[in-house]
Amino acid sequence: MQVAKDVQGTTLAKFIREHAEAGSEMHTDEFSGYFWLDGSEYTHKAVKHADEYVTAEGVTTNGVENVWSLFKRGIVGQFHKVSAKYLPLYLDEFAFRFNNRGEYNLMDRVLKGCA
Repeated sequence: MQVAKDVQGTTLAKFIREHAEAGSEMHTDEFSGYFWLDGSEYTHKAVKHADEYVTAEGVTTNGVENVWSLFKRGIVGQFHKVSAKYLPLYLDEFAFRFNNRGEYNLMDRVLKGCA
């Protein structure tokens, strides 16, 4: 998770190229900022949410929507307000929580990392 200055195609392209290997399969919704993927070095498959949430081929964005949903609920329900200055720290915290959601005792994991 990372803060983006905007969601224009050029900004998204730079981010994706920095964080995904060429040849990767990208699953997106029909947002126009992803159109550049069709003629790029990536395999692009999109789901049109007006028609369906999972295509017959299994294309879905449910995983990433789950991550952002948990983040948004955390802000509204726990932190209430987040400034732009500290947003990257909140994103890091929620990414850590999500990536370690299977840990039985997350506090033990955190404390072991402090040693």
